[in-house]
Amino acid sequence: MFAYGEPDENPGQPEALLEIFPLSETTISHDLSRVSAFLDVSKLEMPAFCQLRFIRMSAEHEMDHEAFEFLGADKLLSFGGEIKVNLSSAQQ
Repeated sequence: MFAYGEPDENPGQPEALLEIFPLSETTISHDLSRVSAFLDVSKLEMPAFCQLRFIRMSAEHEMDHEAFEFLGADKLLSFGGEIKVNLSSAQQ
């Protein structure tokens, strides 16, 4: 995590924060009450037919979501491999 602010400000309450995560280039930046997220799944190994259903962001207090970027969405469109299906019928 990196913190940015004026040199004469209280270092315990920086103006902006940048969190860097080990998932490729994934970052979340906080600028006062605004937050921006960059989610990078481009180098993540995903199985065939993988689905991303939703993303949830939460905070201790109300935040304005300034931007959300998603890198690697093309990996979610990769169809390959096999799906095993068992069919059965029930007669009455």
